[in-house]
Amino acid sequence: MSPQKTRPDDSFLNFPVNTSMSPKHGDVLTYSTGTTQWTNGSGTSGLLDDRYLRLDASNDPVTGLLTIIPSTNNTEGLNVQTMGDTPSFEVTQRATGSSVNAAVFNLLREPSGNSAPSFTDPIMYLNQSRGSSGTMSGDMLRYDSDGNTRIQISPNIQGTGTLVSFDGDFTLSPGGMLLLLKNHTTPRFYVNASGTAYSNDVSLIKEASTDGKYYGRKNAGWEAVTPDNGWLPQIGITWTRTGNHSFTLSGNLTGTYQKGTKVWYTDSGIGNKYGVVGSFSLTGTTTFVNLIPNTDYIASGTIANPYISYIENPVGWQKYFNYQPVYSASASMTYTSVSTSIATWTTRGNTIFVRLIADGTTGGTASITLFATAPITELSNGVGVIQPGSYAEGGAGLLGYSFVFTGLIGVRKADASNYGLGAGRTMNANVNYEF
Repeated sequence: MSPQKTRPDDSFLNFPVNTSMSPKHGDVLTYSTGTTQWTNGSGTSGLLDDRYLRLDASNDPVTGLLTIIPSTNNTEGLNVQTMGDTPSFEVTQRATGSSVNAAVFNLLREPSGNSAPSFTDPIMYLNQSRGSSGTMSGDMLRYDSDGNTRIQISPNIQGTGTLVSFDGDFTLSPGGMLLLLKNHTTPRFYVNASGTAYSNDVSLIKEASTDGKYYGRKNAGWEAVTPDNGWLPQIGITWTRTGNHSFTLSGNLTGTYQKGTKVWYTDSGIGNKYGVVGSFSLTGTTTFVNLIPNTDYIASGTIANPYISYIENPVGWQKYFNYQPVYSASASMTYTSVSTSIATWTTRGNTIFVRLIADGTTGGTASITLFATAPITELSNGVGVIQPGSYAEGGAGLLGYSFVFTGLIGVRKADASNYGLGAGRTMNANVNYEF
């Protein structure tokens, strides 16, 4: 015979039981309805309602474990329905100062015994409907912590707002992730603690590049892009002056400061200065950069606000630069008291174009070549490449030719005969070469 249960104050829950059951005080027992008798201790008795266990305001709080086991398959274990603004289901966990390690709400789905079921539906299913004429503007799911919304899912039927938002103010360890998505335990997409996004371990977006360039999506990857004015700001890169036309950089930046790269900077905060990279080298972890010498812009103080450009004509660019040659002649001939009319250069990539006109006095022993130093040494000796040139010996200009050899621009007569000695000896050269 089943033990008899009592129902104090007509409550179905939180009831004491017959002492023969030896339960702990306050336990809530599970039982099958329709087969168990109850009595209120005053002689009134009957069978428990075999339709449902009624929970209403007349019940005492449940102080023990309540287990609900549906009697048949495909039956909801618990169905709570409300009307109006009252929460349909609310669970509160309170603590009085000791450590609490249990979850407030725990969902578990697993096979029963040795069975092997196939679970096809979600563990948790959220559904809302506005009916034929209702409206919806509330969130589907929201998690708040200390009054701050941390996770918010808002797939509003009638709106196009943010679908999912996350907000956290926690501190990550160096190896921690802001976001991590895995597929079969393998990370597929993640954002690391510094804010860089990765897809299949390939970097997608950087908070800031480390080489002073701008980057954009192109050809299924990330490539350097140029701002509208043609100048790339060298953010976070310091140019340390080492000479009138030279500076150093920390780290290996030889891939950025290639020959022919245009530069723009300020010198001790005074005016804009420009130049072209003529050569570079790497020693240890320091990049050395040398500009092609010119007399227009000389770095004399602290270099600031650096920019570089790879296009032909960025905004504000000075196409031609002046320079000061040093003059000489071949063999024992001298070339002195020289007046420079034109000594300019410009570049296109790593090719330089030099225009030179000078007039001076020859002396010593007559010889065949007048020389002037080039702005920068050629990549390979260009003596075999004959280029336009002319000369004069106290009168009209005559046809000749010019060339570049070991950093010198040479001008000869068309027949390569000796120059005469005296004043009014003019050299006129147009040369271009790789540097």
